[in-house]
Amino acid sequence: MDPNHQRQQLKNVTFGLLNDIGINLSKLYDLADMANNTGPIMQIENVMENCENHAASILNLPPRILR
Repeated sequence: MDPNHQRQQLKNVTFGLLNDIGINLSKLYDLADMANNTGPIMQIENVMENCENHAASILNLPPRILR
């Protein structure tokens, strides 16, 4: 298989997983916000940023470019 095609497939899968993670983290964020508890909100924001930065590093992008 062509390496460029494999790379594109990996990027597509990665972005799909990131989207799923983002949706679930957004739901958690909304629940924490409804509970009016800033501790979990900060933790969720940190997890989201770590996921974005990790994905950016996998895709050889600068940190936080996905946001």
